[in-house]
Amino acid sequence: FESFCEETMKSLNKELMNEEIQIKRMKNIDRSFDTSRESAGKRYKYILYDGKVPPDRNLYCNRFLDIYNDSIRKYHPDKLTLLNVQKMDECAQGLAGGIERDFRAFTRSAKRCAKSEPGPARTRRILWKCNVRRINPGKEMADEGIQGSQDGSFIEIEVEGNGFLY
Repeated sequence: FESFCEETMKSLNKELMNEEIQIKRMKNIDRSFDTSRESAGKRYKYILYDGKVPPDRNLYCNRFLDIYNDSIRKYHPDKLTLLNVQKMDECAQGLAGGIERDFRAFTRSAKRCAKSEPGPARTRRILWKCNVRRINPGKEMADEGIQGSQDGSFIEIEVEGNGFLY
């Protein structure tokens, strides 16, 4: 089986041809392994848009969250303000740092969490990294298949930890 894993890994990495995404190790696991709940760590990137001009959703493939809807832009343009990314990042740093914390307040449904894992462990997680930054819609997003914007109002939130709440 080891030679099968090695050959598969080489073949997949050759197809990926990407320095950011690579398979470094493969091994046979039990079929009962749950990738969502039993992985060693996870990283998520969220893209927000807080621009005054509505984005072209077709151009951006709907790969972001637009924090303002069309009615706010049309009827309440005075409410449109750019988010304070520096303050957001400062707050995000308080969540990270490799310390286990209880994220119960961030759960959608306490009942749903209670069913999946008993006790306080169901909402306790470690965030190794939590960064917020305004990104240039050029290179970074072009690599993701997203083209630029007129006002450059994209925000990236990157979170890495030992697990996330479901």
